[in-house]
Amino acid sequence: MIRYDSIPYWPEDVYLDSNGLKDETLDTLSPMNEISYIMLKEIDHQKNIGQIAEIVCNRYDWPLEQVKPDVLELIHQLNQGYLINIQSPRSMKQKVRDRFISLLYFLRTFQGTRWNIRKRIGLDKNRSFWKLFWQIAISVSRVMVMHVFLLSIVLYFIFTFLQFPAMVGAIIFFIGLISGFILHEYGHVATFYLLASRNQHAFFALKRGTFQVIKKELDAKKECWVTLMGPLLPTIVGGIMFCILFAVGDIPNWISWMASGLFTFHLVWLLPIFVDGKKLWSLLRMKPEKKLEKGKGEKTA
Repeated sequence: MIRYDSIPYWPEDVYLDSNGLKDETLDTLSPMNEISYIMLKEIDHQKNIGQIAEIVCNRYDWPLEQVKPDVLELIHQLNQGYLINIQSPRSMKQKVRDRFISLLYFLRTFQGTRWNIRKRIGLDKNRSFWKLFWQIAISVSRVMVMHVFLLSIVLYFIFTFLQFPAMVGAIIFFIGLISGFILHEYGHVATFYLLASRNQHAFFALKRGTFQVIKKELDAKKECWVTLMGPLLPTIVGGIMFCILFAVGDIPNWISWMASGLFTFHLVWLLPIFVDGKKLWSLLRMKPEKKLEKGKGEKTA
């Protein structure tokens, strides 16, 4: 949750000047008024939102009770547009509380825009696919690890009841589910950097329970490949894994099916009810002349 003790800081490639906020990754400029500029120029990755409000109020003799909520709302709006990141207080009590809130938000039990903190992570501009992989692996793991750990505990008890090796099954589930999503997002990013020009970049966007690649949009054919390779990469890895485990022979079949299934199930993301599927099918149905127009746009995906 964004609170008065939350510390805002600028993401990579986002800069503030008198004309507004410049996003160099997407090559956009977000204009703002003079008062917003006065508030935002106090951001230094040290002061929290409450302190920023107090500083500008003391300097310009503004009423604190009115300005403080305005600063909070401004930071919240910029965070929702991935133009500013938020650092929460690092006390253990706050960490546990935020993790619990994150789980409730992920399960749609808790709702509200202020609970939905977003984070922008810049991707390696040198296009090192190894560095890109580790950036995505760390980011996805941070979002998923607590949720998947709790699901693994539930699965442990289910396997115990079914008289399967419960610990083995829970570990396979934990590693397989997270690894599958890492490969999924890496498939999107790696394909984008393979097909995009050298001056086109992207960033990885995190919000509670989900992740997304934000970028300038390519032409329709390239966008199809970028969209397709997310679900396809873990599916290919899962198929290879199943063949290897099945060929070994002395590994129980349920382990082979479970380990590979956690990767191959990503094919369901190509169904039209999911984001990847919706985008892919809309691109495939697009008329040729509209595909050319779409390739000239600068939208996010």
